[in-house]
Amino acid sequence: MKRSTEQSAVPAPLADPGSGAGSGAGSVTASGAVRSAEADPAAGQPVQGRWARRVALTLIGVSVALAAWSFAIPFLFGLGVRELPWWRQFFDLNHETNLTAWWSSGLLLLGAIGFAVVGLVRRSLRADRPLALLAWLTPSALLAAMSLDEFTQIHERLGEVWDALPFTPENPLHAFQGLILGVPIALAVIALLALTATTLPRRTRALTVTGIVVFFVGAIGLEAVPLVFNIARASWAYHAVTHLEELTEMIGSSLLIVAPWVHLHLRRAPGSLLVTTDGLPAAAEHDDAAPAGR
Repeated sequence: MKRSTEQSAVPAPLADPGSGAGSGAGSVTASGAVRSAEADPAAGQPVQGRWARRVALTLIGVSVALAAWSFAIPFLFGLGVRELPWWRQFFDLNHETNLTAWWSSGLLLLGAIGFAVVGLVRRSLRADRPLALLAWLTPSALLAAMSLDEFTQIHERLGEVWDALPFTPENPLHAFQGLILGVPIALAVIALLALTATTLPRRTRALTVTGIVVFFVGAIGLEAVPLVFNIARASWAYHAVTHLEELTEMIGSSLLIVAPWVHLHLRRAPGSLLVTTDGLPAAAEHDDAAPAGR
């Protein structure tokens, strides 16, 4: 953040999460007065433009490219669906600890970092009440755990977890043991994220819910397709479904990376950079905000 003797600006005390007050972006000047960035001629045009859409589309584009390459390898090189030389394993979406696993895990980890950083910055600016920080740290913790699971493939061993638990009975649907444990876990994660998202800014809330739903459509919905329709692992249908599953998860993760930042805007002003947010409550609601340095 730059400051000058001509004009000084600080990040806006961001909109009270979930308040939905106001339809435009707002900022705070050095004098502490709330002003609309749209109405302020000095605020200029947003630096990023449609930055959130561009970032999301870039991440989704890379994910589509990785999935398409992995899917096309056996056709391009005349390999069988289960023929996996070492170099194909490096790109294969159905293989562990390789390039695509690193990418998928990295997307979730970036999402976790984003929620933590935005939440802590908002709290340091006293834009949120102390307990509101949990609305940012909860998604961060969940995404970090999902990132670890994506790379270590713990979810692929839920069937073994069922067998190891002392209180689980003999399951006649042995192939579905992983889903029997996975579905409640997925529903709990979705419910917890949806609950915490109710206190987040409107755009962040919408993109968080969308991202997590898209992710679990792949992780649970498409994961179940081969089991429900008894698709053999050595078939091209299984090859196609599993690639679509992994791609759907990566699209959801890409949306979750953008989600915590999407309600923020950067605007150039003479000698300063204004950080604004969607909607800003009345100035009286921020009387306790830290005054700007001169």
